[in-house]
Amino acid sequence: MKCIYTLFIFIIPLLGQAQNCNDCTINLIDNLPEDTIYISVVPDATVGEYYEESISFRLPRTTDPVAANDPTVTAGITLDAITITSFTNLPTGFEWTPNQETYDLPEETDGCITLCGLPLVAGQYEMKATLTAQVSIITQNTSFTIMMNVLPAVSSTVGFDLINNSGCGSVEAAFENNIPSNGNEGYSYFWQFDNGLNSNLENPPTQTYDTPGTYYIDYEAIIDTIGFILTQVEVMTASCDDVSIPLITNGNPELYIRIKDENNVQIYESSFLDDTNAPVTFDLNLPMSEGNYTLEIWDEDGGIDGQDDNCGNINFNRGSNGLSTNGDVSAIFNIIHPTTTITARDSVVVFPIPEQPIIETNAPDILCDGERVILSVSNYSENIEWYQDSSIIANGFELDVTETGQYWAIYTDENGCSETSETLSFNFTETPNAPVFSNDNNQLSLFEGVELPNEYQLQWYVEDEILEGETSPFLCAEMTGNYTLEILNLETGCTNNFSALIFWDDNFDCTTSTDEVAKTNIDVFPNPFNEVIFVESDEAILYLKLWNSMGQLVWNQSIPNTQRFEISTFFLENGFYILEVETKAGSQFQKLVKE
Repeated sequence: MKCIYTLFIFIIPLLGQAQNCNDCTINLIDNLPEDTIYISVVPDATVGEYYEESISFRLPRTTDPVAANDPTVTAGITLDAITITSFTNLPTGFEWTPNQETYDLPEETDGCITLCGLPLVAGQYEMKATLTAQVSIITQNTSFTIMMNVLPAVSSTVGFDLINNSGCGSVEAAFENNIPSNGNEGYSYFWQFDNGLNSNLENPPTQTYDTPGTYYIDYEAIIDTIGFILTQVEVMTASCDDVSIPLITNGNPELYIRIKDENNVQIYESSFLDDTNAPVTFDLNLPMSEGNYTLEIWDEDGGIDGQDDNCGNINFNRGSNGLSTNGDVSAIFNIIHPTTTITARDSVVVFPIPEQPIIETNAPDILCDGERVILSVSNYSENIEWYQDSSIIANGFELDVTETGQYWAIYTDENGCSETSETLSFNFTETPNAPVFSNDNNQLSLFEGVELPNEYQLQWYVEDEILEGETSPFLCAEMTGNYTLEILNLETGCTNNFSALIFWDDNFDCTTSTDEVAKTNIDVFPNPFNEVIFVESDEAILYLKLWNSMGQLVWNQSIPNTQRFEISTFFLENGFYILEVETKAGSQFQKLVKE
């Protein structure tokens, strides 16, 4: 019988071929509301069987359907457009194709995607769809999960089905006998599992294969429901004959046979053969059970003296196939024992688990907001997915980390087998507020409005050169240049800094009272401000800069030759600000508040 091997004969050539999904077909259920969220059920897939299905959906026109399930979402907002930005966590070997990516609402609400590929690994997958909703010029991202099951592979042979015929690292293979006895006698089985175990059970237990390799399962079913049948007796010699009567008989006997069972009960008698000498053949179809039988060879003489002659007896049983002799008589017994033997072979493939991905990092001991850590996998360069706090975030052997979380990588080889790296945890500490300072006649001073850490250290620089010993909130500027004040949070180790171009004025020194020397008259109003700030100066304004309370530059502009300028501030949030006004005489700083 020709053996039927596993589906891997067909899977292996397909692994190297790119799968291109066909166009999907929108097929929604009847009577769906116009403004709703709906996605059709994703049918199950099976390992080793090519899969292609259209998944239909309807997108909402407003935020009402979303708000019904998520109280954090504001209802009653009309959506302008929705874009499908990504579809991740697909089963290994799959890809997806949408009928379109952006849907202009409310006209375009119905769509579909095609899922296709050759699944390689069984399991339950939480596929993640990420959407971008647009309202006017504002966009908001959201995501939701879609469940999909990939069932274990099932390969069939004539004799049995093999359930779960491949896996990574270890395989639990089950067997379903396709030649059941249904409780009838005469069936026997033999299983050889290629793992050192055999079985004679009709339905053997699940077998475990936990070493990589290919294992061949041999199966044999013997159907023995007919038993032993005596089909023919050929009498070779017999010790009797008749009187020769010329022109009537040659003196040959009229042979016939009788068969009796072990209880001497006659179970068969043939008709006689007239004037026939051995060898003679008698055809019959006599079922045989265990035990002994007797073959009696007779000469029919009823026509002469009424007494038949016994030519001899031979004892036999169902194992007496062939020639048997007893004195002067001999006979050949043809006993058949018809059985049906079914053999089959299938195989289990256990793929090795790949080596664990090794992550290398340049992370310092202390991480502060705004810094970046580069993670890279040193022993693989492809087929890597990065995860942050259980969500896939990127592909590739390298990852930039900029926020607190737990990170790890998963590598998947060409067989669909995966291994996970160790988990790395990163905690980014908040940086201190920028130490904004002002210039008052060459006297640089840390603004009182800056919120400082409980324990900190200051350091002044000019033109990126450290000023040794200058660690107070004040500094006397002695030259024109770019001055920097750096603050170190002693509790966290995080730093921040603030820099400004200071024009040194030789009319002042830091020991001269600012009331004794006239300075450029600059007027900034209103303060507090709302939608606009007016700046007026005795001298031409060269440059304006505006910082928030965090020391972040939120606005700056080079000013044409004018002594009055208007700053539109509608985009600023309420809070504390610092305005730097630069003239030929130097820079002056003004504290402002927006209400």
